[in-house]
Amino acid sequence: MIMKYVWLLLFVVSIGNAQENVHFKKEITTDSIHLNLVNTMYGPFEVKIKVNDSLSNKVKVKEYSVLAARDTLQKAISFPLEIVNDTSSMRYTDYAAADLMLGDPNAVHNDDYEYALPYSKGAKYKIVQGFNGSFTHNSVRSRYAIDFNLRVGDTINAAREGIVVRTKDDSKEHGGKEFINKANLITILHDDGTMAAYVHLDYKGVLVKPGDTIKRGQPIGISGLTGFTRGPHLHFVVREGKNVSIPIYFKGYNKKYLKKGKKYKNKNE
Repeated sequence: MIMKYVWLLLFVVSIGNAQENVHFKKEITTDSIHLNLVNTMYGPFEVKIKVNDSLSNKVKVKEYSVLAARDTLQKAISFPLEIVNDTSSMRYTDYAAADLMLGDPNAVHNDDYEYALPYSKGAKYKIVQGFNGSFTHNSVRSRYAIDFNLRVGDTINAAREGIVVRTKDDSKEHGGKEFINKANLITILHDDGTMAAYVHLDYKGVLVKPGDTIKRGQPIGISGLTGFTRGPHLHFVVREGKNVSIPIYFKGYNKKYLKKGKKYKNKNE
């Protein structure tokens, strides 16, 4: 009978703000080590793993997978015990490289959906940067983001119903690009697999937690001044598979895109 021992949380894959929620769990048998990739988040990940060239004849990996929410990829990396000098100090990066991206790569946006503006019913705010904005909305992941000029302390409401995937609200800092990972945020998974990000929230300004099912129009956070920004605002963006931002419509505006410099009233029921 093969004896089996398991250690948890020995290796962490770096994926930005979610890094504490996706990790390798080490499983040792009499002659092998298996690293199982555990996703404790409420959203899926695209996983790509590549063996280090010098060990290609000894290490086996599952090269590609879509790891579902709260699921485990068994034996993501496997190799013989004999090539490890010390199992207590080993790192998965000694054997393979893992690349993870939050979201389902096959998610396709429901273009018929009309979003609620992400603030209180009846409130009106100006667009300070819209689609293809030259300041920061010029990459695949942010091209169709919208910046609303919410002030610090204003309430942020969910633009669409879904499940909270991740949150961050422990930062008080803001400034240039070096503060890009200091932005407080909420990420929500929709029923078509797309995800919405609400960014630059206040310190302790998140009103929901991962796993919560939220309704459209529900208060979810407080606007702030954190991360890569020159002033307070709400950065809102919806992304489908491969982290690609997409243009969206808002209820009450006749399938027309919002424009920079104009004010828009939340007409949600």
